[in-house]
Amino acid sequence: MSAKQKYQWHKLSKTEKADFLARPHANAFYSAIWNEVYGDALLVFQAFLDDEELASACLYEGKLKVFSALINPPFAPNNAFSINNHHPKAKTIDQKKLMQAFVSAIEQERHVVKQFSFPPEIIDLQAFYWEKYKITTRYTYRTHLSQTEDELLSRMESKLRNVIRKAEKDGMHCDLSSKDEDKATAMILESNSMLGSKQQRLLKDRLNQASSDPNAWFLKAYLGDVLKAAALVYANEGVYYYLFSGFERTQGHNGAGPFLIWEAIKKAKEAGARIFDFEGSMLPDIERYFRKFGGDLQPYYSVSKAPLLIEAILKLKKRNEF
Repeated sequence: MSAKQKYQWHKLSKTEKADFLARPHANAFYSAIWNEVYGDALLVFQAFLDDEELASACLYEGKLKVFSALINPPFAPNNAFSINNHHPKAKTIDQKKLMQAFVSAIEQERHVVKQFSFPPEIIDLQAFYWEKYKITTRYTYRTHLSQTEDELLSRMESKLRNVIRKAEKDGMHCDLSSKDEDKATAMILESNSMLGSKQQRLLKDRLNQASSDPNAWFLKAYLGDVLKAAALVYANEGVYYYLFSGFERTQGHNGAGPFLIWEAIKKAKEAGARIFDFEGSMLPDIERYFRKFGGDLQPYYSVSKAPLLIEAILKLKKRNEF
């Protein structure tokens, strides 16, 4: 690869992308197995300083309504923007200029709509504001796992604790083996049936490859031998993301969902995780439910931009985002 100017971002070619994803990464959202479901629609951007990789980000060529869009990879919590801390100058870089260069690279892309989120650690997005992007604050809940199990349980709403204890008393148990993965996949797909057909296919592919992904945890809750709930948790750099879940609808147990989340929190703590992230707390009903688990509200930022007429159309459904 030719030498890059200071803070010059480069969109990887298909071959460069394959080579990059094939390498070991601390950030699991850059792994080949996580990204294989995206195919050619995945775009990887990298910044270089002194010919060494300085920063990276992943985006996806998709659609918002009927408009071509540059968005977060589906089901990823953000664009995985990260700085290579092993770079000899990582601590002295000008992050403002680095982000300005990133905006310039994104502006070269011809997608009609651009909308994506950054990890919570990335807070300086003034460069996007200066380029007429709308910056939106979004929220998730995060439980910090340095606390003891008793402390974590005490932070939950009392009624929720009682529901979990009743599920335990009824004999509900958690399984992490490959048992009933097809049933668990079908359960999660049914619970996410509101997704469009393309996203449903991507979700099915994501669930089917979970058993071969060392960072994916497929948890299942049983009452006796009957599967009552399933969830996929994804581990990345000490943060465990609660990505998808599904529940038995016809003969369900009202404690299956809370029980499974509590088991996921405990198992993440046992694995040495720092944080359990509920990933997705913007809808009122979901926010209200996740809040009961006693986590801390964590803001993060999303940027969006579209031509004025298209922005007006998107505002009809996404008023808070455009």
